[in-house]
This record gives sequence, C-alpha cells and structure tokens, in this order.
Amino acid sequence: MKELSSKATINKDKIYEESINIYNNYVKNYSKKIEQNKNKLLVYVLTYNLHGLVPKDEEIGSLFPKEGFNKFDIFVINTQECLRSIAASFFSDSKMEWENALSNFFGDDYINVKNSTLGAMHISIFAKKEKAKHFHDLRGGVIKNGFMNVMSNKGAASVSMRYRDKSILFICCHLASGQDKTTEREKDLSRIRNLLLNSIDKESSDKLHNFKRTVIFGSERISEFNFGKDSITNNEPARGTVVTNLHRNLFSSGDISNNNNMKNNGMQQYNEEMSIISSEIEAVGKDKIMEDYDFVILSGDLNYRLEKKDEKIKNIYKIMDDNNPEIIRQMDQLTNEIKEKLNLKEGIINFMPTYKFVINSNQYDTERIPGWTDRILYNSKKSYDIMLCEYSSIKDISISDHRPVYAIFKINFEEKKINMNNFNQNDQECNII
Repeated sequence: MKELSSKATINKDKIYEESINIYNNYVKNYSKKIEQNKNKLLVYVLTYNLHGLVPKDEEIGSLFPKEGFNKFDIFVINTQECLRSIAASFFSDSKMEWENALSNFFGDDYINVKNSTLGAMHISIFAKKEKAKHFHDLRGGVIKNGFMNVMSNKGAASVSMRYRDKSILFICCHLASGQDKTTEREKDLSRIRNLLLNSIDKESSDKLHNFKRTVIFGSERISEFNFGKDSITNNEPARGTVVTNLHRNLFSSGDISNNNNMKNNGMQQYNEEMSIISSEIEAVGKDKIMEDYDFVILSGDLNYRLEKKDEKIKNIYKIMDDNNPEIIRQMDQLTNEIKEKLNLKEGIINFMPTYKFVINSNQYDTERIPGWTDRILYNSKKSYDIMLCEYSSIKDISISDHRPVYAIFKINFEEKKINMNNFNQNDQECNII
C-alpha cells in the first residue's frame, strides 16, 4: 500500500507540473498574439444605395455579421441616396437620423469617430472603443462631379485618418448613371482619385464630427464653403473663397435659366475649364493618392452595368438564371483595364448583379439591364499589408432597388521587413471568428 501511495504521489506531482507548464505556455502565446494584434485591424466595409430611405431598426442588423460581430475593429458604412432622394438632398443633406440609428445599433462598444456627407452620399466610421484612442488626424473631404462639377448629385465623400503610424483613406462614391456612360464614369473616378487630395481638410479636427466642409469647384479648392444663410451675400460667394470665372458667372447671374450669356457661352467656357482640369489630372499621375496614403478603400454605387452589345435583355436574364456569375462577369463594364488605370484592385465577384431589383422583392426588374453597380475597390503601398478576406452581397434586405455589398479586410499596421523571396500570400491567415 505504501508503494502504491508513493507512486500515486509521484504521478500527481507530474500532472501538476505539466498543468503549470501548459498554463504558462498558454499565457505566453496568448500575450504574444495580443501584442501582434495591436497592429492589425479587422475592417468591415459596407456600401448600399438606400433609395432615399432609412432601414428600420430590425433591418439594420441584416447589414452586418450576425456571428463574430465584436471581432471587428472598424465598421465603414457608405450609403448613397441616404435618408432622402438626391433632389431632396439639395435642400437638406443632414444625415443625423441615419447616424443616430447606427449609433443605437452599435451601442456602447463602438464610437462614431467620423462622418462625411455630400448631398445624398454619406460615409460613417465606427471604431471599437479600445481602438478609437489610436485613431488621429481625422479629416473629411468631398468632390462634386454633378452638373459642371458644382452639383452634389454625383461625386465622392471621404474620410481619412491615421492609425498609429500609418494612414488610410475611405472614399464613398456615386458615379454617373446610364448604360452608355462608361467613359463618363471612368473620368469621374479619375477626377475623384486625383483631385480628392486637394479637397481633404488641411487641418484635422480635435473634436469628433467637427470638420470644415471643403469642396472642389472646377479645378480649384474652396475651403469652409457652406450653403447656409451666411454663405452667399448679394449673389456673391462667401468671403475668402476662390472660384473660377465660370462659377463666378453662376453666382452673379441670379437666375441661371434667364442668363443669356450663360446659355450662349457657358458650355464653351465649361468645356475649356474641363480641358484644363483634364490636363491637371493627367499631370498628377495615377499614383498620387498611394504616395500620400498607405491604404485606400473606394466603394459606392459606381453604376457600372453589363455590356449588352448584341445580347437582348431577356437573354442576359436567361444567363443569370443559371446562377453562374463567371459567365456574366465577362460582360461587366468595369473591366480590369479600367481598374489598372486607376491603380485599384477588386476581389473576385462571386455574387449576382446587385441592380436593378423590384423594391421589396427578390425579383429583378427585367425591363432594365442589370449590373454590379455596387463595388468595393482597394489598394495599399505594400500589397502584403492588406488582405481581402470576404467580398459578397447581402440578399436579406430588399427595401431598395439595389442590394448591399460588403468586404472584410485584415489590415496590417505593423512596420516589419519581409523577405519577398520567401513571401507567400497563402501563408497569411484571415481568421474572422
């Protein structure tokens, strides 16, 4: 009995010792993992054309992951035709109702660190509370691509920020609509990409949401321009602004529709100024944004459709009925060539076209040519610093004639040297849950 007791004591000691070792290794590895994850962010980007509406509280939840929600460090919510129609947004572009609805949904664990608005476009950034303190240099900017580049129905709103020592730029776009406007959309994207840098506030705000509204009129930057009661006096622009001659005519005319000079000479002058702007865009070069930012994520209603060519609309829907995106991807107007010109890339599209649906149903409007209008493009200075984990659409919400599209990114903010000879993209992990 004594010998048995002695052996039992020895085994118990070994078990205890092993347990201590296992625990110590766990703590060590867990601490190492936490330290590594300090410089990595899991980012959820959503783009949705709301068709002038605001989702109900129960509908907002369908826009975001149901599992692993708290794993995400940043949520970027880009909306077009948000809260009200494009026309109504000319008179009021406040998105407070939508911002409040989002804040209520995210609760106390996330902070709304920045918003930016242009007309019916809106971008809102929510960061996890413990990560929010590491965000700084928050800035907003807008580019107007509407009529004569002064109307806010089309264009982009942006938010830029720094996390630790690296910078990131989020852009929300709404481009020219129409089946035959592919060239115009490409020009819109080039203009946004190359002139947006001039529109971003030169001084970041100390308080959240409190940033100067800065717009681009023609080829020139206007700072602190607000369409409020103090903005325009005696049909003149606000003091301290700079406008082109064309826009000076717009203000001085009072009623543009009755301005014969504008009717006769306005378009000629506009075309001359656009020619100058095109030269400026060409001179800036496609990599200008990537010189200033470590990461760029551009998304929105880019309005690219399927190229019909000789296909009849009914034939396109017949192909779509086979539920094979690979075949219809070949008809996509947003080609790889266009993306290469813009120095942006996109994940593989394995979801069906997101436009145009019959509202409150899952049926397409078969009178219209469908398209992947809603897209998310991205790039980074170092390709191995950003990983696209998931890219898809959401079918569970049907209040709009569009379907939401989301992307999940893992972004590395850690400065480290990587031997590119031994680097393998497949070696990276993209665990979300």
